[in-house]
Amino acid sequence: MDVQVTIKISKEAFGEAVEVFRKFLSEYGSVEGVSVSNTTAATPVAPPAPTPAPQATNPMPTPEQMAAPAPAPQTTVPAPAPVPTTERTYSADELQVAAVSLVDKGMMAQLQGLLQQFGVQSLPELTPDKYGAFATALRGMGASI
Repeated sequence: MDVQVTIKISKEAFGEAVEVFRKFLSEYGSVEGVSVSNTTAATPVAPPAPTPAPQATNPMPTPEQMAAPAPAPQTTVPAPAPVPTTERTYSADELQVAAVSLVDKGMMAQLQGLLQQFGVQSLPELTPDKYGAFATALRGMGASI
């Protein structure tokens, strides 16, 4: 990025301005393409005794800081409201159909093992409070329920 800056300085302030530029260059390093020209025919006035430069409250950024992208603004996204859910209930008939589909796939031994895990020998012995967990286990074995 090319930037051209023209600064006009009166004869009276020329010496002080040169000191300010020297201090700037000593703090921030050299700046490519900086040139100083005197467009007046007047002889420069001897610089007055150096005065301390005013302290900047916001020092000029370095080229690295100027090239860095601005930080993205922080946004807070509210958490979505929980979706009310209800537990799916299953009937003994639905479980029976799903179990038969596993038997048809040749998985009778696995189905008997599952029934034993639930503490029963046959599906009619399963209590309704265990239907949901049993349906989930059937689904895990590949049944469509």
